[in-house]
Amino acid sequence: MSPSLADLHAREEARFAETHPRSRELAARAAESLFEGVPMHWMRKWPGGFPVFVAEGGHIARQAKEVSGLENVILMGADGLFSPDFLKAAGDAAKGMYLSSPDLSPAALGPRYTTLLDKYKKRFGENPPAAFHAHTYDAAMLIFAAIEKVGKKDSSGNLYIGRKALRDALFATKGYKGVTGTLTCDKNGDCADPKIVVYQIVSADPAKWNAGVDPKKVSK
Repeated sequence: MSPSLADLHAREEARFAETHPRSRELAARAAESLFEGVPMHWMRKWPGGFPVFVAEGGHIARQAKEVSGLENVILMGADGLFSPDFLKAAGDAAKGMYLSSPDLSPAALGPRYTTLLDKYKKRFGENPPAAFHAHTYDAAMLIFAAIEKVGKKDSSGNLYIGRKALRDALFATKGYKGVTGTLTCDKNGDCADPKIVVYQIVSADPAKWNAGVDPKKVSK
C-alpha cells in the first residue's frame, strides 16, 4: 500500500532531523536573536525540515512516484536543484520537472558572460556546475572593488579593511558593469539585476545537461 502524503512528510522530517543535527542546532541558535529564527519574514519556514537541495530533492522526486495520487503530478523546484547532480539523485523521476533558475543564456547576459564562460571552461575543462556562478563572480568583484577603495596598508605592508568602510563602499555601488547586468546597490545592500526563468528537464541523463537546451528554457 502506498504511503499517504502526510506519512511521507512526517517520515522525511524525521529523517532530515536525524541526518542533519547541525541544521537543527543552528536554527535553534538563530531563533534566540532573530524573529522566527530568520532575517526576513518570508524565510520563516526555512530552518525547519526542508532546505531542499540536491540529495533531498532527488529523494522527494523519487518518493513522489510512490504516493497514491501523486504518480502523475509534475513537480517544480528552484535553483537549489539546478544541477546535473540532481539528475543523478532523482533518476527518471526528474523527467518533466520544472526548475526556476537564473537565465544563463548568452543572449540574456551578454558578451561579458560569454568571456567569463570561455575562460572558465579553458581552465577547468567543463561548464560551471552551480546555478549562481555568474552572480558569485559579480559579488566577488564588487567586494574587490570596495576593498580597493577603502583598504589601507601600514608601513609594514599589512592590509587593513574597516568593516563599516567596506560595507559603506559596497552599498554605494552604482552602475557597476557586471556579467549579470548593470548593478546598483540599494540602502539594504541588494545589488542584483536578476533574470530568473523557468526550465523543464527533458532527459534524466546528467551527461546531456546543457542549460537552455536540456533542461530547456520554457519562459522568457
